[in-house]
Amino acid sequence: YKGDVVLEHDGQEIDSWPTRFGVRKIVREGKDIYLNGKKIFLRGFGDDYVYPLTIASPPSRAIHLKDLKLAKAYGFDYVRLHTHVETPEFFQAADEVGIMVQPALPYEGDRPATRDACYAPIDDLDELIHQYRRYVSLTTYCMGNEGWHYQEFRAPLFEFAKLLDPTRLVYAQDGTDIAYEGMSDLMGGPPVRYPVKADEIHGTMPVILHEYLNLSGPPDYRLAKMFTGAEAPPYSGSLHGPGFDQNVPKQLFVNTEPEPLSTGGTSLGLSPSLAERVIMAGQELQSIYQKLGLERARATAGVRGYDYWTIVDVNALMPQGLLNMFWQPKMSTAEYFRQFNSPAVLLLPDLSPYGKDRIYTSGQKVSYRVECSNYSPSAIDNATASWTAEAEGKVYAQGKLESVSVPQGAIGQLGRIDFTMPEVDHPMKIELKVKIEGLGIENQWGFFCFPAKWAHAGVRRAWASKTVYDKLHATYHGLRLAGPGLTRKRGAHELLVTETMGLQEIDFMKSGGTVLLLGLKNLSPLQPGIWLGWWGPNNQRGTAMANSPAFGSFPTEGGMPSFAIFRIIHDATLLKGDLVNHVDPLMVTLSRPGYSMSVFQCRVGSGKLVASGLDLLSDEPEGAYLLDQFIKYVQSDQFKPTNGIAPNDLQALLASSGG
Repeated sequence: YKGDVVLEHDGQEIDSWPTRFGVRKIVREGKDIYLNGKKIFLRGFGDDYVYPLTIASPPSRAIHLKDLKLAKAYGFDYVRLHTHVETPEFFQAADEVGIMVQPALPYEGDRPATRDACYAPIDDLDELIHQYRRYVSLTTYCMGNEGWHYQEFRAPLFEFAKLLDPTRLVYAQDGTDIAYEGMSDLMGGPPVRYPVKADEIHGTMPVILHEYLNLSGPPDYRLAKMFTGAEAPPYSGSLHGPGFDQNVPKQLFVNTEPEPLSTGGTSLGLSPSLAERVIMAGQELQSIYQKLGLERARATAGVRGYDYWTIVDVNALMPQGLLNMFWQPKMSTAEYFRQFNSPAVLLLPDLSPYGKDRIYTSGQKVSYRVECSNYSPSAIDNATASWTAEAEGKVYAQGKLESVSVPQGAIGQLGRIDFTMPEVDHPMKIELKVKIEGLGIENQWGFFCFPAKWAHAGVRRAWASKTVYDKLHATYHGLRLAGPGLTRKRGAHELLVTETMGLQEIDFMKSGGTVLLLGLKNLSPLQPGIWLGWWGPNNQRGTAMANSPAFGSFPTEGGMPSFAIFRIIHDATLLKGDLVNHVDPLMVTLSRPGYSMSVFQCRVGSGKLVASGLDLLSDEPEGAYLLDQFIKYVQSDQFKPTNGIAPNDLQALLASSGG
């Protein structure tokens, strides 16, 4: 609203003050938070004061208005300011957009965040209240981050805030999970990153998940030219701080020289397109885990909010933000994100929070409970939920859940979805879409259906090691058991499938044969997994597939990671030493400290090699299918590796790796 405060004397205006103001009521009752009389779920994001062009927050309501409108478009209604208080212009913009703000005193425990500051929390709180209580968006006073003030200040800070301003919530210190009545209205979520579990939620106050998810992805060298203001691109020089390696190859980042991936390849053997795809793959993983994580939070009883960590990248060497440092979207669009970050969210609570249960086979029965976390302003009463299972533009199954009702401020059961996966002769992505008709509440989940039976590759002049033979000979009838002296009198175009690499395999390739290696244990493997880092990098910051016929009709999703590959990612080997520029990377991960490969190919002498660290000998249908694609590929005319390594160099590499 807009109002004028006018001072008059004898009917004459002496002074006036035009102002904008808002009206709202926010209270805590037991484990719930009420906004204007309705229970709410705080859909918050973390703000770490990131301004690469100005360093300081710009005193511009227009700039903050633009940023906060974007946050609102992604479904957020709350912001946690990490140990800082924003400019008045920020609060003015938040007032207008309708985003609740939680500023914080500059304390980590009882320590001031600034070097020369004094420990004076009562004085700081007094200043915060008197300077900012005019802004309706300010809803929560927070005394600091992750710790405890001295005992003699805990209750007095709470009481002082309530005395001067009883219209707002009080948070002892964000991240404290043992807060108690009389010193806080809120409790920080469990001190775990993800996934949250129901048995971790306790206490008598609303639980707000603290710095939730924090999905550290790959550094994005493409942003370097955008640093035109106060900060230089953070991609060059040594890396310091917890969790960082100081020997990270410079080729991973951008320095003052031209972009290292702009022409040709890199000194790490990656083409520019594949290097860029790895960055995008890390951002795709962020997008996948954003949905998994926020849906898990909404499905967990007792959770009343989260601060997603963070809205923008805090540092481009550990970019965990939903958006980059310049408030630009990555892989997650606002439309996608709102599906699971809105007042009311549809849920499939039985899904794994790690995404490892999305694979089915033809004819397999599917059954899922459907829930709704309803923090919209009103109850859902006697509505209808409809669902479809779609693939390749066709609806394979559909149905309705009648008489759906969910109280306001509760998680309600809508019913169960049951259908049978279609009969397919190739892998197919299935999208399960659910919506509550007429209310604009909808969500969707992706699954993959693999054929239960298909025409497997024929094998000719093919041998296998004992382990592989025992596993595969019933399927590949032409496969023969490899024994001693295999390499004698072998000709070109013959195939050996094995899980180990040694002198016999090298000799086999020297004589012109092809080796399909189904394990990397002789090449000092690491396990990148599928989980992104937490604040610092780990062995998984993005895995991408090259555009190669090696994968056949396996669903590569444009080279991006997907649930189709999650369960079989196992080993990778660092792209270093004599492997650099001597192999064709087919499946690449940005690891620690450099790139690693789960799948690669090359020429060895007059023979050829495909090496895979994927778990292709398991009983998972996606592993069996991808193995079949590899067998077809290595026996085809399309198998033409570009790069090669000398047999003696490969032998030396194996020896240096302990293989």
